[in-house]
Amino acid sequence: MILIKEKELTIKMKLKTSFVQLKDAKELEKMDKIANQEFKWWHSASKQKFEKIIRGLRHLIVVVKKEKKIIGYLEAKFKDDRNTIWIENVYILKKFRGRQISKHMMNQFLKYWKNKVDNIVLLTADRNKEIFEKLGFKKTMNYMEFIG
Repeated sequence: MILIKEKELTIKMKLKTSFVQLKDAKELEKMDKIANQEFKWWHSASKQKFEKIIRGLRHLIVVVKKEKKIIGYLEAKFKDDRNTIWIENVYILKKFRGRQISKHMMNQFLKYWKNKVDNIVLLTADRNKEIFEKLGFKKTMNYMEFIG
């Protein structure tokens, strides 16, 4: 359960944060298509791609569910040495944003992994930097992508 303050009201929202299951692949595919429509740079994945990721050992996906429906997810990937996790995607459905759900999901993820790996690295746009700094991340480098 997460308590959310919204315009001086406290809202109780039952959320379940867990590692993804194979049965979630179709729902993640739908969510990725929505993310791609919203953010043109978002590369959406198919159900088959999510199934491969879920079965694999290099990727981790954490989902947040409300009433058994996924409303957000975090995707991370191990580097070759398995001592570093790269958080690659964090997405919350638009109608659930502004309620600290991504903060809740990130805190659960960080709590679980912070003593199990040497490094947790987050890829994000500068416009999101302040959000993640509040969770304990610090900008240490710039990342550029060739788009030409």
